[in-house]
Amino acid sequence: MKRTVLVFVLIMLVGVTSTHAKFIPGTDQFTGGKTYSSTYNPGDYEPSVSFTKIISGNIVSYEIRFFNRAVSGEKFTKDPIEIKIDDYPVQTIPITEASSMPIDLEDKDITWNRSKAPTPQNIIDQIKVAKRVALKVYTDKYAPAVIVLSDEALAEWKQVISMEK
Repeated sequence: MKRTVLVFVLIMLVGVTSTHAKFIPGTDQFTGGKTYSSTYNPGDYEPSVSFTKIISGNIVSYEIRFFNRAVSGEKFTKDPIEIKIDDYPVQTIPITEASSMPIDLEDKDITWNRSKAPTPQNIIDQIKVAKRVALKVYTDKYAPAVIVLSDEALAEWKQVISMEK
């Protein structure tokens, strides 16, 4: 009996501390190029963050995307995201796209939100060797969301960066 309870408690603890990071290879529908992404969901009330490498011919680009489901009509703003990598100063990355659309046509306050920030090479170079990455994204109704990548998610971001054609 004690062994069964112990196993159950361990399973619950592992499930609760899971980071929900996921590595996904794919194809860019527009260019036909290859994409590699890592999506991290830090929890129920924080936006998810995706880090993507896009390879199209000899051109390689990176982007950070935030997305969430909001029940209060909350939207991401176009204020630049802030990124703090290890002991480097806080840096900003301009958001080039922020959109929101209702999920429920009868209740326009329930929305699916997303934003996109193309990520410059100097930040990619810092992420390659980072031990800690924290991101801040702004919304129009509440305090900014701060997401600190788990060790697992940061390892996936590094794996995305290292992927070749």
